[in-house]
Amino acid sequence: MLKHKKNLIVIFIIFLYSCGGQNSDVNSTTGTNAETKDSFSYRSSTQEELNEIKIIWAQRDLSAKEVSIAYEHTEGEVNVKIYEHKVGSNKHYGAIITPTNPSNAKLPVELSLDGLDQTNPSITIENNLLYFKGNTVLVVPAFRGRTMRYNGLSFVADGDSCDAWDGATDDTIALVNVLEATTPLANMKRILATGYSRGGNIALLMAERDSRIHTVIDGAGPVDFYRNEVKERYGYQYQCQFFDNKTESQARQKMLSSSPLRFNFLPNVKQVYIFHGGNDTTVPLWNPAEMNAHLLTQGISAKYFIYDGFGHGDIWKSQNFLNAWNQAHDDFRNGVYQ
Repeated sequence: MLKHKKNLIVIFIIFLYSCGGQNSDVNSTTGTNAETKDSFSYRSSTQEELNEIKIIWAQRDLSAKEVSIAYEHTEGEVNVKIYEHKVGSNKHYGAIITPTNPSNAKLPVELSLDGLDQTNPSITIENNLLYFKGNTVLVVPAFRGRTMRYNGLSFVADGDSCDAWDGATDDTIALVNVLEATTPLANMKRILATGYSRGGNIALLMAERDSRIHTVIDGAGPVDFYRNEVKERYGYQYQCQFFDNKTESQARQKMLSSSPLRFNFLPNVKQVYIFHGGNDTTVPLWNPAEMNAHLLTQGISAKYFIYDGFGHGDIWKSQNFLNAWNQAHDDFRNGVYQ
């Protein structure tokens, strides 16, 4: 176990399963209904289907488009810029947080990827600032359909909040492109993707889709949506994310493209951490176990932590988890794995 630290970072872990919204990218006349959901076939996926998804990913235009600073605020030694930009036809927001007096000409980058709360789809930058140490560039996306709040202001991102996995990964890649275009302080060769629950899923998908990712910290991320057990577990949320307004082919494609277990990491990834509660019933233990095994087949040895007695929502009560989680972030910041 990693060594305990005296000064622990405050960690906000918010993950609620809920649902709302419609998929604006699919014509509603081609949508599936409850009967189609019940009869959907979870047949084995083919390599051709996975290769087709990779082609679709490569064809998406996630470049830095129509970029502007929606709001900027400097307080003490911290500068916060809220950027507005376009992802497809949707307006998107993201925060880029930098120290005013950086210690080096280039600083490593942390992508802070939040959990899924569709009952209250907002993210508060003040929470992120609580654990900003000033030795990195901190990047926080507001995923589609969510509201970013800072300093009493609200910035509402366009899009369907039910496109919460594959679509949220698009939003993250697009924001990293904004970062590269606007922030010379950012070391684009040392990027950490870190998150809990939905954020863990996006961190894993980023390692498979963006060659700039150096380190991954996955906390309790779901890794495979293409199985009947997952459909039964998540109910209406699953319907809104994978069935509403989709043909069977579109539904299968969205499930697979949201499942990091189905793809391999890109070669730039140097270190992976997986954290999970031993009593997690929201994201069961087969998720980290199968993901860890999948990484081993790729020659990637993750640091793999299971915390017995803790579930999805109360793992933050574990001192051992907090110590190891914080140590993983500090190892990245300190360049332990180059």
